Amino acid sequence: MTQFNELKTKEIILPDSGAKVVIKDKLTFGTTLEMMDFDKERDAQLFMVEGMIISWDFMDNDKKPIPITADNIKKLSPTYGQFIINQIMEFIIIDKKKIEETIV
Repeated sequence: MTQFNELKTKEIILPDSGAKVVIKDKLTFGTTLEMMDFDKERDAQLFMVEGMIISWDFMDNDKKPIPITADNIKKLSPTYGQFIINQIMEFIIIDKKKIEETIV
């Protein structure tokens, strides 16, 4: 058994736009520690979402990749932001259920 956080990934497609976002199933310990430094829960949640996204294919008007940052996540439409959060939560819950099933 490894002591390092083995990550699983999942590609999701945003409705209507067809944009691809790759998410992971858990945060690293370092990201978790960094979240503790935030004064506001909302900022910590945004940082968590940023930490769960591995890649996306959003481009600016000049066809340059838009970096995955909390500020850019805030700029997403509410529909896309909520969809990404729902997909992350579903991915985490499904993985947790699989772990629980193997323990029982």
